[in-house]
Amino acid sequence: MTDIALSADMPDADLAKAIAKALRAGAPLALRGDGGGGLHASSTGWVMALAKARRPVSVHLTGTLAERGVALALLADAAEWTQAQAQDGAHQTPMIAVIAAQCLGQTAARRFLTDPDPAAALAACGLAQPPLPSVFTALKPALVAAAELPLDEAADFAALGAASTERQA
Repeated sequence: MTDIALSADMPDADLAKAIAKALRAGAPLALRGDGGGGLHASSTGWVMALAKARRPVSVHLTGTLAERGVALALLADAAEWTQAQAQDGAHQTPMIAVIAAQCLGQTAARRFLTDPDPAAALAACGLAQPPLPSVFTALKPALVAAAELPLDEAADFAALGAASTERQA
């Protein structure tokens, strides 16, 4: 497990660089710390890195639950934010709308965006709580393939993975 310490004033470029480096290491990733901070055009680097992560990502937020924290929670495979103070409207921005639609689907994103409380909205969308079961590490690449590829190609990818797993057993 690779840990990254979050702070509300951490520049987007530094966060993107730390996430990319950690994901290249091939281990599951845990982001821990303050969920404060906004989303800007410069946030797209770390947003895309997490959206395409082939390793499990967990987020443990404290301090403030602002736009950055909401985005991190949505993009993570498991998230906890019980020790974070939610900022009003932190989940009702255009960038969060895009991330929510991508991660939750259009219908769930609409419900998420119209909930008045960011923490309640995250809880209602059914995010997993850390720690993730170990089996999830093996399944994460198939989930990414399903999100990025047409169904027939994703199914072929999963079948190849299953065949590889059977040979190793």
